[in-house]
Amino acid sequence: GLLSTFEIDGVLHIDIHHELQAEYAVRLLRKMQLSAAATSTETARRWHGIFVSSYLDRMEGSQKIKFHDPVQSYAFDKLIHHMIKARMYDEAVMRLQDEHFIIERIEVMKWEKAISSLVADCAALKKAMRKDNTIDKNPYDTITTTYLNLGKCIAKYGKSIGKKPETASALHSIGFSLAEIGQYADAISQYKTALEMVAKSSIIAGTILYSCCVVYLIQRDYEKVSKNVKECIKVINENDKNSELYAEALMLKAEAMMLDHDYQGAMEFFNFSLEALSKNSTNKRVQIGIVLGRQGHLYQLLGEIDNAHEALSKCIEWKEKISESSFDLAGVYNFMGDVCVLRGNRKDALLYFDLAYRMYESHMEKELREEYEIEIHILNGKTDNLNDDKEGCYENFDIAIETMKRSQRPNKRTIYNLQVMARTYAKIEDQNMAMKLL
Repeated sequence: GLLSTFEIDGVLHIDIHHELQAEYAVRLLRKMQLSAAATSTETARRWHGIFVSSYLDRMEGSQKIKFHDPVQSYAFDKLIHHMIKARMYDEAVMRLQDEHFIIERIEVMKWEKAISSLVADCAALKKAMRKDNTIDKNPYDTITTTYLNLGKCIAKYGKSIGKKPETASALHSIGFSLAEIGQYADAISQYKTALEMVAKSSIIAGTILYSCCVVYLIQRDYEKVSKNVKECIKVINENDKNSELYAEALMLKAEAMMLDHDYQGAMEFFNFSLEALSKNSTNKRVQIGIVLGRQGHLYQLLGEIDNAHEALSKCIEWKEKISESSFDLAGVYNFMGDVCVLRGNRKDALLYFDLAYRMYESHMEKELREEYEIEIHILNGKTDNLNDDKEGCYENFDIAIETMKRSQRPNKRTIYNLQVMARTYAKIEDQNMAMKLL
């Protein structure tokens, strides 16, 4: 498997599997009993680096004598990937911010594949830089600038070749990626530019409006959420009332009403959303679980603890039935634990906090995210409190609060978590800390 051969129009071609070569090098080292982790990792890094340097030299030569390079297609697809694996982060950033490289990549790989690859490469770069302990600086500033330059270049090039709807979709993807790293103002800017390129009544406009609403909801800007979600529901209703997005927009409307403390109205829209999802429950099972969880949390906010317990029990039963493993299910376990505390059921509270902890931890292994760290420390603090470990409770809550302060990704649970910690402090008779958090 290091090479494969195939024919095009009777001409034999050879495809070199560079990834397999890297794996082969690592396995060879292990067979030679040079299997220390650092050695195999370093070998793989160098292997990727050799491909990058070799191709860049080759590219420079082909440009000078102007011949078509048959490796070009592979390189444009995988060059950034190899740079990331080689920990050549500065070089990867330089390429992803280079307008000439971006346009060439689009022309070689074609629009849809090139755009998805560019966005995916930025995400992979962010993830790699965050996991690399040799990097001192926070990668978010670098990644944000990279996304913004990418959006600017795509917008300019897309308009010039008359691909407005396709460009809008690309900017929507970039906006979504910016929102994921907490750059909400920049995300909204990408969404607004995208909306200018499409008909206001189109389904893509409805999708972009939905994404705007999600950001405004995180920012707790009720006026903007309310305005945009109304328009979003109208557009989606006119295009495809049976779509998954229509039900999710109704759910977003309910969450906006929760933000405005219209809890009865929110419950009504959660029911509308559940009704819309239930019409085609086979394809929308995860979304049904999300709505059930939101209803349980809403009952909790209303102080209807027994109703909250019943709704969250239904949600957990549903999610476990479909074998779901997600951040949302971890949050539901967490909410259920809090409800059990309010009901005075210490044993069940500890059980659900443990389930939440294990699920957050399993997802941290896949992707290091600050909200997972925050939730885990709050869970540990609540568990310590139930086990009468006041010192451990304070230590974990302090770490969670400090992580919240430096986080660039505030989320919808932030205020709730502060309230839970304040309530816990009040129970252990530390009114000063409770009042600080409130």
